Formats: sequence, C-alpha cells, structure tokens
Amino acid sequence: MATSCGHGEAGMANNVESLLECSVCLETLNDPRTLLCFHSFCKVCLEKIVRIERKNAKSGKIEDFNCPTCRSVFQLKSNQEVAELSSSHFIRNMLEAVQLQNQAKHANCSKCNKQQASCRCLTCELFLCDECLAEHNSVRESWPGFKKIPCSVLSIEELTKPENKSKIKGSKVLHCSKHEGKKLKFYCETCKELICRYCLDFIHTRPDHECAPIEHVVGRRKESLKSSVSALRKKLTLGNKALQAISGVEEKFKSNTQKVKKSINNEKERVKDIFLQYLEETAQKKCDEVDEFYNKTHQELIAKQQKEIQSFVNEVNVSYDLAKNILENGTSVEVIQSEGMATEWLEGVEREEKTKITQINDVDIEYIKKHIDVKQLQKFLELGDVRIKGFYPAYVILAIASKILKDKPEYIRQMIDWLAERNFQWRVCYRASCDGWEAKDFHLNCDNKGPTVVLVQVDNFIFGGYTDVNWTASSDRVKESGKSFIFSLSNNDNLPPFKSCLRKGKDSINQDSSFGAIFGRGNSNEGRDLSISNNADRVITSFSDFGHSYSLPEGYVTKSCKARSLLAGSFKFAPTEVEVFY
Repeated sequence: MATSCGHGEAGMANNVESLLECSVCLETLNDPRTLLCFHSFCKVCLEKIVRIERKNAKSGKIEDFNCPTCRSVFQLKSNQEVAELSSSHFIRNMLEAVQLQNQAKHANCSKCNKQQASCRCLTCELFLCDECLAEHNSVRESWPGFKKIPCSVLSIEELTKPENKSKIKGSKVLHCSKHEGKKLKFYCETCKELICRYCLDFIHTRPDHECAPIEHVVGRRKESLKSSVSALRKKLTLGNKALQAISGVEEKFKSNTQKVKKSINNEKERVKDIFLQYLEETAQKKCDEVDEFYNKTHQELIAKQQKEIQSFVNEVNVSYDLAKNILENGTSVEVIQSEGMATEWLEGVEREEKTKITQINDVDIEYIKKHIDVKQLQKFLELGDVRIKGFYPAYVILAIASKILKDKPEYIRQMIDWLAERNFQWRVCYRASCDGWEAKDFHLNCDNKGPTVVLVQVDNFIFGGYTDVNWTASSDRVKESGKSFIFSLSNNDNLPPFKSCLRKGKDSINQDSSFGAIFGRGNSNEGRDLSISNNADRVITSFSDFGHSYSLPEGYVTKSCKARSLLAGSFKFAPTEVEVFY
C-alpha cells in the first residue's frame, strides 16, 4: 500500500530528487516543462511524445494529450508547441541548486581563482576561500549597504547536503526575460504574469491591468495554495484508506475462495461412496468454476479498481508533495505561479475521486450447499452453486457480462452514463455467438424483456441501439417510443462516441420474426437505420441506412454513402458479435 510522503529535511530531499527526474528518459530534467498535474518532463521528451501522437492521429488535428506519468489530459492547440508550456520556477530553481551543489565539490575561489573554495556566499553568488571570505566579511561590515541585506554564507560541506537545496534556491533572484537585469518585483493579475518595473511602466499600462507588488499578492496566493494543499492532503488520506480497504477485500476474497473450495470438497467426500466417479467429475467442475469466478472477478473487479485507486493515490501523492514543498519552501514567485495550477489540478482530482474511490467493490464468494436425498441421488446429484456476493456497481456488471466491451473501460462508462437515469440493470439475455445467429434465437431470448440495449460489433466498429419497448414477433410490427436512440462507440469516421435520438413522429423499432433487432422503419433492403438479418454472421444482408428515423450527426445527409457507412464501415455488413442487455 502506498504511504504518505516523507517528513523532515531528509524526507523532503528524497522527494525533491524524484521530482527532478524525467520519467520518460529517466535522466535529470533538461529544460523542463511542468503540466497541470505537477509532473515535469524534459522539453525534448515531451516534444517527441506530442510529435508521435500528432503523427498517429486518425482524425487530423489533436489537441488533447496524456501526461506520460498519470495519463491526465493536458491541452496543446494545433498551432502551439511544447516550448510554450509553462516551466515551474520551483523545478528550475531546484535544478540550478543541484548543479551548484555538484559544481561546489571542485570549485575554486571566484575572487582569487587560486585556492579551492571553502564556502559559497548565496547572496553575492560567489565561491570563496577562507582568505577571501575574511576580506568579504570585512567589506560587508564596513559598507552600510551590506548591512541592510546580510549575506547568507554556507560552507562547501553544508552546500552539498541535499537538505540545503531549499536554502540555495531561496537566494536566487529572478530577472525579467524582456528586460535584461531587471528583477521581477510585480504581478499582473490581468495577464497572470510576473513583471519587472519596466514592464509595469511601459507594457502593462492600460487601466484594466491590475498590477501589484509581489509581497502584496503572495499572501492571498499562499492562503489559496494552503487550502489546496489541505484538500489534497484529505484526498490523499481518503485514497490511502480506499487502497487499504480494497487490499482487505482482496485478502478476504482470496481466503474465502479457499474456504469455498474446501466446502465443495467436503461435500464431495460425503457422497463419494455412492457415485464416486460422477461426483469426482462434478466436484472438479465446481472447483474450476470457483477458480473462474475468482480469476475473472479478481481481474475485472478487485485488481482493476486496486490499480485505479493506486494510480489515484500516486497522482495525489506527487501533487501533494510538490504543492506542500512549494507552500513550505517556495519563493513568492513559485507560490504565485503554483497556486492556480494546484486549484485547477484539484478540480481534476475531485472528478477522478468520484469514479475511482467513491465506492469500493466489496465482493466476496460463497458456496451454497444443496440438500441431497440419497434415494434421488442419481437423478439430482449436483453440487451447490458458486456465486459472488457483496456490492459491485453497473460498471463491474457490464465489464464482466459483455464480451464486446471487454477491456474497453471508456466505452463501458459511456454506456452507463447514457442510461444512468433509467436505472438499467445490464443483465445479458442474448449473445449471438453463444445463443445462435438465427432470428428465432434473438426473439426467443429477447422478446418481452422490457427496455433493452442491442450492442453490435463489426470488426473494430461498435454500435447499437436502446429501446424502452418490448421486442416481439407479433403482427404489431412498428413500435413508437420517445426514449429510443441509436449510438456509436467507435465508427468509420473516428467520431467520438455519440447517440442519435429518434426524430419526432418517427417509429423507433420494427418487429419482424424473420429478422433480429430492427431500429427505424423501412423494408428489408433500405430505410431501416439499423437492421440485423437472419443468420447475420454467414450472410452480408444486415445493413444501416442511418438517418431515416434517427437524427444524423451534423454534416451527414440521409441516403448518402457517408451516412450509410458511418456505423459499420459499409452499408451492408456481417456482425462479428451481437449482445442484448435488459
């Protein structure tokens, strides 16, 4: 289980060391760029990632990219380059501190350049030997100007200690990139930018530019950053508790799995003298069923959520460590720059919290014994049922039940979101590859089930429809509905997932005992928005004449080749799988 961040100077030093390593090249950061999630990377490494993703993009322009570490989304417009991303002053100052520490080990005196330096004046940015230090101190004491700003001096030994990085960077004076040698002393609230006196007097001069000295701004920003750090600390605690809880579920689930298997074997022993061979085969089958339940449920439910929670904890931990370090050790500039990032990142964390750790999948496994009448043993000889007990949400039900949506979490979440208000149960009633591809197989399993979702896969394309009325094979062929819709999860034009509502006055589904699911009104050759034929896997007679009864996405025209090929890649198709849920 992940633990909270280290405390004390040594712990802080270790955390800072990890912050200065690029997780892409695993080297010390070079010209770093920091994302909203507080993860930093070499500019060159980020440029390579962006370049590859833009090159591989199927739909032309791409503006959303994933952080290489936590997969959080950051935006980069098509006309923007990585160099335009922000660079954290905190990270840059810490990098300079590391470089200075490495330089100090072999530095000569900056004044006499003859003897090896014994200390570093952080205020004057000079390496000094003992003799020059004495002269430096005497000058400082004799000049009034030096008395107003006392020098901060560290010995070489002190300078090379990791915990002194914050002291080194704290002495660093930031200068304006527009006006050489001018110190950054003001902050423009309008432009969200640190500026120098020249910027204030000649650039940020319009009345709508709200500018103030850094020392006036830092107080408010520090309080805001403090609030973000506090909130992140709570999220981290919550994430760790959730991670601990799911680990407990895993241990209990594994332990009870063994207990259930033991119960099955005990049951086997009780009746083995009667039908030993038959019982042996049945018991082994049930044990395999337990293993299958365990393996599938552990993979789809516990391990997946554990991974999501661990990812959540890691993300929050890193953000918390950096924000806390900036709050406690950052300069005014760093606090100001980081506060906005922390607030925006916190909003993303709260959204992730709702999907990742709000509800722990507290599942278990049990064995239900079946009473055995010896006289009827041969006829009714069956062992008890293995089943999963406990709470698990719709996401888990669909992830386990659907073959089409297996390993496609983003599509599962989309389907659940579309039907969230309808309290849909996501129970599978038909799978063509198991129940048969004939139209009668569809109606045998799907008729009179109430609201259903038909999920169709054609190679890499996934689409289907929802209707709130019963499927039947009656003569009442056309059904009206105000809630039915057709949807696409992946399609021929790489459009993002969308659903298309029923046009006003149009018929939602068509009942025909010689066909499977039919959405929209038309005949066996055209006019139906989605039609699954008899023996659909062997003949290419299923088709999608999208746009007659259901609205098309913007830019598509009914009866056009583009509209007809949108869902399945072509007008007529042979499904690779069809699933129906109710």
